Amino acid sequence: LHVLTHSFPTRRSSDLVKQLCGVCDATLWHWGKKNYLKPIKVGNKVRYRMSDVQKILGNATSKI
Repeated sequence: LHVLTHSFPTRRSSDLVKQLCGVCDATLWHWGKKNYLKPIKVGNKVRYRMSDVQKILGNATSKI
């Protein structure tokens, strides 16, 4: 979590989000469909708001 507090852009690629959250493409797709983690389309790329990812990571650590 410490890495997230440094100067990262506000939108991250799906590869980084998968790595940070420990999930696969299918999980990101399901999360998008359920509006749990909404993807942002930028041209032909998919991005995720870092604030949304941080919320998920905070929820995951509080449930442990």
